[in-house]
Amino acid sequence: MKLAECARCGNCCEKMWFTGTKGKLAQQLKDSAVSDAAKKDAAFILKHWHRVAGGGFNTYFSCDQFNAETRLCEAHDTRPPICSDYPWYGAEPGSKKVKLNRRCSFWHDYPREQWGANVD
Repeated sequence: MKLAECARCGNCCEKMWFTGTKGKLAQQLKDSAVSDAAKKDAAFILKHWHRVAGGGFNTYFSCDQFNAETRLCEAHDTRPPICSDYPWYGAEPGSKKVKLNRRCSFWHDYPREQWGANVD
């Protein structure tokens, strides 16, 4: 299946929901059992994501590498898997429910009858 192309709306970088804490991420960096990809995610989040709402295991973040004027990522070539694998993270496109903004082109990975089901 061909994946939809990113529409570059930027909403996935402007307000991201994350079910972890920065304390847990800091612990992951020291844990030898944690994969390199997870450590790369943790390091990037700790450095560049900043809380905009919520807290604990239900927090929304913004990324300081996102340029709100151009709607582009300024770290696009070095972004970690949590960013580059969005929104399917290795799963079959459209196979799981994720929160997508109305402008997100990844809606095209869902069957048309599911469009709008999980709008953020």
